[in-house]
Amino acid sequence: MAAYDDEENDEPEGEEMHFDCPCGRSLNVPLAMTGSLLECPWCMKWVRVPKGADDKARIVEMAPKKSDEDLVRCPSCAALCEQEKCPSCDIAPVSAKDWEVLPYAADQDVVSPDAADWILRRTRWLMSRQTREEFFARPLLLPTDEFFPRRWTSDLPALEDLTERMRLYAGLAEHPVKVEVKDEVTSLSRKGVSLGSWFAGGCIWAPQWRDGIALIQVELLALEHRFDMVSTLAHELGHLFGFVRLGCAKSPPSDNEELTDLIAAMHGAGVFVCRSAQDYHRGWKGYLSQAELSFALALFCAIRGIRGETVAPHLSVDPRAFFDTVLRFLESTPAAVREVASVLR
Repeated sequence: MAAYDDEENDEPEGEEMHFDCPCGRSLNVPLAMTGSLLECPWCMKWVRVPKGADDKARIVEMAPKKSDEDLVRCPSCAALCEQEKCPSCDIAPVSAKDWEVLPYAADQDVVSPDAADWILRRTRWLMSRQTREEFFARPLLLPTDEFFPRRWTSDLPALEDLTERMRLYAGLAEHPVKVEVKDEVTSLSRKGVSLGSWFAGGCIWAPQWRDGIALIQVELLALEHRFDMVSTLAHELGHLFGFVRLGCAKSPPSDNEELTDLIAAMHGAGVFVCRSAQDYHRGWKGYLSQAELSFALALFCAIRGIRGETVAPHLSVDPRAFFDTVLRFLESTPAAVREVASVLR
């Protein structure tokens, strides 16, 4: 889901307005978004946010998306680019027709060569934005008392405790977070960043939104199961990492949701997001599929030297099969792992 401003707006931040999209769904947005364009998370159409009580939301026809043949990607981080240079890597992108996947990306049969290529290149880029100490300090999170000792009670105190644990596990100790529970999460940020999946039960408002504190909202129904709540928080904290470390608030990449799923896996939450991918049909609308998340989890373990038998018992049948197959592939293709990890400073 994305939103952006195309008009100056001086309304105070922190307040909200409610309006109905022409598709009939009710949306919650910051008051500062009045008159702006946003993509409705329900009908996926761009609408103009009403400027007042007497105004109505209007569908706005956007320029058609480029065809696959017109797309260009950065040869370093694999992000789709529309500028002459990749905003992250500052190098010229390559047209899709001239793009060559990494030679070893086709040597496995869990995901498509293009998907494997994207995961390997995007992970390498992501790891170049952090230190070796930082990457190796993050634990592989497992559903055990070692990481989640508190009994889950499906209430706000338990959620706050879980959020604080997840924030520290993700290496975001310097970035405070507040968590709220809402009946339904449809709020969008005017910062121009994807905020997470409405069907996964969570979203995040950009940092600095409320006195420098990032606000994560989760749906009431999502509180029922801690396993799925860990996945939701891992994804939303991945967005926060993108905000504060990767420049996603100023220049959101076209693969922002996929990148955020990858961040969650590389922050140690791969077991949980693989499970969530099955329960919430991730892979829709730009999110990584269960097979792709299993590939990312196996890559994380290969780089960290984590043995498969430590992980596999905590995965359900399908992701376990994907994970085992990819891990065997990576263990037999050390060049791929070395190349990805070589950028760690």
